[in-house]
Amino acid sequence: MYTTIIHKLDIANLVFGILAVVTLIWNENAYVEALIIITATLALVASKYRFHRLLIFLTYSCSILFIGIIFSKSTEDVVINGLKMPSNLIWIIAIAIIVGGVCAFFKLGTNSMTALLIAFHILMFISAIKMSANISFIKALWSSNAQLYTVHTYYPILVASLLLGIFLEKYQIEMKKDRRND
Repeated sequence: MYTTIIHKLDIANLVFGILAVVTLIWNENAYVEALIIITATLALVASKYRFHRLLIFLTYSCSILFIGIIFSKSTEDVVINGLKMPSNLIWIIAIAIIVGGVCAFFKLGTNSMTALLIAFHILMFISAIKMSANISFIKALWSSNAQLYTVHTYYPILVASLLLGIFLEKYQIEMKKDRRND
């Protein structure tokens, strides 16, 4: 039902991912982040055409790793209710691998990652537009300051987009079951 819309969003994610890679390398010299985002984006697109556990694992692991790295930049010294946030890269990698493994084991769909990544790309554009009063838009796009601004300002929208993706995925599964039963 939503597959054509999701495929178009995945192509948009691919275009935004390539743009993110170019700007991350050009402006920030962030080669590791660029590699993670392009791997997540390519695995996301490939998982829609070939539903394989390795692609699901790569999609979830790389996406969560990338989002985790960005969130850890903003929580380097933040303590929430006496609990230090896991800003150590080893913990972020471990959490990403565990979540990716669980999602691959249960063969979860990747529509939620599509919703999260497209929302993140759009919010990065909005942040870059807001920050481009001081510097050029291209310099602001995917800069560390824009990433921090996006996380601090728009994290409820990121969480909502993830939950919306999960809801739409579950709704689509139920619609397919309903069609098979008729």
